[in-house]
Amino acid sequence: MPGRRGMGRLARAGRRARRLRRPEPAAAQLAPPTGSVGSAGVYAVGGGLVVVAGGAAAWLRKRKKA
Repeated sequence: MPGRRGMGRLARAGRRARRLRRPEPAAAQLAPPTGSVGSAGVYAVGGGLVVVAGGAAAWLRKRKKA
């Protein structure tokens, strides 16, 4: 809520923070372009390998208990 003098302390801090330019996160700089067809295939294969590895680990755990 604004005080008697206009904007509240939080609103002033928010306005000040918006004025400061923040650098781009490192993750955004390292991310490959997702628009190319080749990278989409790589992501699909990588995701499939993760799913297969997770299923194999679950199967081994279940087999070990039995």
